[in-house]
Amino acid sequence: MSLRRDESGYTLIETMVVMIVMSIILTFVYQVLISTQRTTFAANVRLENLEEARVLMATITKDLRTAARPDPLDPTSSPFVQPTTADEVTFYAYLNTFTEPVKVHIYVDASDRIVEEILRPPYTGAPEIRVVGRYVAEEDVFTYFPPDDPTTPLTEPELILPLDATELKLIDAVEVNLSIRKTTNATMTPTTLINRVRLPNVDYTPTES
Repeated sequence: MSLRRDESGYTLIETMVVMIVMSIILTFVYQVLISTQRTTFAANVRLENLEEARVLMATITKDLRTAARPDPLDPTSSPFVQPTTADEVTFYAYLNTFTEPVKVHIYVDASDRIVEEILRPPYTGAPEIRVVGRYVAEEDVFTYFPPDDPTTPLTEPELILPLDATELKLIDAVEVNLSIRKTTNATMTPTTLINRVRLPNVDYTPTES
């Protein structure tokens, strides 16, 4: 009794079908991998943006809350100096001092950094300068609000400042709008934090010991 050997194999068409199926599967796997990497990268960037924004917001908020009148005996004076753009704020404050207020200027510079300048009495000479943070994506940072209408700002960020003398005296709160984008990829959405800062120390009066 003889055994007949089956010598049939894969045809060329069957081989091509298998290769096509495998290429489809590999393409799908590659796309999933790339998508996962992009999602992970975007999540990491958002976390970095958020951390930078939190540090910046904490610093600016702390300093703004020390705003006070330059002359504590003059209740009609304003803590704020005339702003010319929405990317800066200048005010008098008892910042790390309890005797005479310093003059604080916080602004966004040409390198998208938040810079703080401190000028001590008599407010002449070179200021103390420090970089508070970086990667500011939008320059409309500061908006000013009156006490009687907290929903309507004295200025809209997109409008041209300055405020007039009467409006300066009405400032009861400053809204800080920080949009941070650490990556240079313009398609990445910046992380935005908004905080309305009240001014509890406007009428602070230092006492002699």
